[in-house]
Amino acid sequence: MLTRITLVASLTAPASAGLLLNDGDFANWTYGSFGTATPTVLASGGNPGARLQSTTVSGSGSGVLAIYVPAVDVAVEGISFSWSLDVLRGPGSFGQGQAISMIIQQGDSIFLDFLYITGVQSVWTTQNFNGTLNAANFTRLTGTGSLNLSGAVSSRFGFAASNSSSGTLTQYYDNWSLQFGVIPAPGAIALLSIVGLRRRRAR
Repeated sequence: MLTRITLVASLTAPASAGLLLNDGDFANWTYGSFGTATPTVLASGGNPGARLQSTTVSGSGSGVLAIYVPAVDVAVEGISFSWSLDVLRGPGSFGQGQAISMIIQQGDSIFLDFLYITGVQSVWTTQNFNGTLNAANFTRLTGTGSLNLSGAVSSRFGFAASNSSSGTLTQYYDNWSLQFGVIPAPGAIALLSIVGLRRRRAR
C-alpha cells in the first residue's frame, strides 16, 4: 500500500474538513515500547508486502508503540474518525490477542486511547473501529502537559499493541488507516473546483 496523507479543507466550517492517513510498508514510522515488548518490521509476509511484528510479554502491562512520522496541524477535537488495521496471529498468540490503542504524539509527550481487543485471527483480518476524537479520552503515557487537539500543536498519530496478563505472544499488523471527517470522492473534488472556477469567472 502506498503511503498517503490526504487533506481536504472545509469550504464552510472546520468540522467538515477531512483528513486521511494510511500506510502499509511501515518505513516512515518511529517505534518504541513500554514494559517488555519488541516491535520488528518484516519486509515480507504482509497483506501484502511488509508487516509489523509486535511481541509482548505479560506483566504489569507491555506494549509496542508505532507512530506515523508525518505530522498534521489540523483541529480534530470532536470530529468523528474511522480506523482500520489488518491483523494476523503470530507465535504464541492465544486468548484475546492484543489490545489496540490510538496514539497521538505531541512533542515529547505520547497519549493513548484504548479502542478494542484484536482477538486471535488465523488469516489476515481487517478490523474497523469508528468513534469521535476527544482529548479527555486519552491518557498520557510519556512526557508532560495535556493533549491539545485544536490544531495549534503538531500531532503525529499511530497505534499501540499491548497486553497485560496473557503470556508472551506475537501478532502481525498491516495496512493502517485513520480518517477524520468526510473526504469527498475524487469526482466530487473536481466538481467543487469547477464550480469555484465558474463563480470566479461570473464575477
